[in-house]
Amino acid sequence: MSPNLIGLITIPSLLTGLLSGQVKTPPLKPTPSIAVIQESDEKFTGSYLSNISNFVVISETPVPTMTPKPTLTPTPIPLSSGDLEKWFDEISSQQSIDKELLKRIAYCESHLNPRAVNGDYIGLYQFSKNTWEITRRRMNHDPNPALRLNALESIRTAAFKIATEGRHAWPVCSN
Repeated sequence: MSPNLIGLITIPSLLTGLLSGQVKTPPLKPTPSIAVIQESDEKFTGSYLSNISNFVVISETPVPTMTPKPTLTPTPIPLSSGDLEKWFDEISSQQSIDKELLKRIAYCESHLNPRAVNGDYIGLYQFSKNTWEITRRRMNHDPNPALRLNALESIRTAAFKIATEGRHAWPVCSN
């Protein structure tokens, strides 16, 4: 046994004997000691354990660990040019903006490719992560930046941005 290890208690009956005084314990040293105790139904009290400064409890009881919460990634929606046209109509009407402007910006930014990526700029309107999150929070919608790849959400977000802030976010493509 190492000098700092006072005892290795692995059997509940031995622990009971130690606590009741029926089993002799080794003399305690004034230096900090470590006891390794197996989990049991007994209380860990008494003069033997009161003089031990560090405990390691061996247990068959699993210790809960934090599991990271996965970030949900939206499933891409298969789309056709008819879908895009329908969404441009509906959303431009809802936001009272020019449908042709909305389409022109999307074509200029991504050639109508909802999966277009250029560095941090993603989607039909090439939103940066930061701009997307800020705008989506203002809309009271999910700010998940993966939604930039969703054509419908991208059109909604661009239309909202144009309706509330104007076209200046796309200076080259909005002329």
